[in-house]
Amino acid sequence: LSVFLWDAGGCCGLRASGGDCFGVPAGLFVPSRPRFDAISEPMSHNFLAILSAVLSSAPGVPQHVAVTARAESITILWESARTWIHFEEYQVQVRQVLKAPPAVAVDDAVFASLRESGMSPSEVKRLQQQSTSAKDSDDWRTVYEGTQPVAEVNGLAGGVPLVVRARAVNSAGSSPWSVEVQVAPKQNPVRGGGRGELYEWTQSSGALEIRVPNLSQETTSKDVKFECRKQHLALTVNKMVVFKGVPFGSEGVRTDETFWQLDRSPDAVCVVLEVAKFKALEKWACIVVGEPEVDVRKVTF
Repeated sequence: LSVFLWDAGGCCGLRASGGDCFGVPAGLFVPSRPRFDAISEPMSHNFLAILSAVLSSAPGVPQHVAVTARAESITILWESARTWIHFEEYQVQVRQVLKAPPAVAVDDAVFASLRESGMSPSEVKRLQQQSTSAKDSDDWRTVYEGTQPVAEVNGLAGGVPLVVRARAVNSAGSSPWSVEVQVAPKQNPVRGGGRGELYEWTQSSGALEIRVPNLSQETTSKDVKFECRKQHLALTVNKMVVFKGVPFGSEGVRTDETFWQLDRSPDAVCVVLEVAKFKALEKWACIVVGEPEVDVRKVTF
């Protein structure tokens, strides 16, 4: 075994007997266990002992896991627990986080009231199923195995929240899993907008159009409650909270140019909102903070 080190921040390398030399800046990675036949002078035997201990010990937990969301994809970055020498591969897993049930009580009396208020039977059934099944999924899925501390995962469902974790693996074993990080891949924008649990929306340079479709024919204007202030938007339809919170736009909305109407046809009823941006040309990622976001890099006016 030949080992050579340069000054701090330079390159360190290792050569197994009869093998190739492996060297990387500011660290050392060897994909397989080398033979220790000889060590070049004047390298200390203490270093050889340290190197042997590293090779035979389980890796540490990956540090500083960070996730960046893009349109239907995420990029995960992390750091090795060992800062100067490491012999390990990495595994990254994700699992889906199911959304909590809507902001209504979930007993039978409430669902009966929703049916009487005009909500369609299919919508009531969906909410009943949500109320009994909303929880974190236990199905972890491995999305990356490799030696580099970075992974890109594509083909994800936009707006669906995920939890991400990573661990290191070598011939001596596996590290514990890292701290879990939650992220939601962004949606690909359609006409500048996207979709939420109960609505869909588009945007132009000056306004958002929001539609709550597929409502019961019995829905009337009395079943719609819309609150609009410069820094607050809230919509409730048939006692269902569609969205509520702080507008995404940095300067909020123009309340005097914002309105809603009930759009009725023989086949369906739809609530339509026109929300005027206070700051024109600003690209909104979502309607209110906390709702599923679109990738604004792909939004054009």
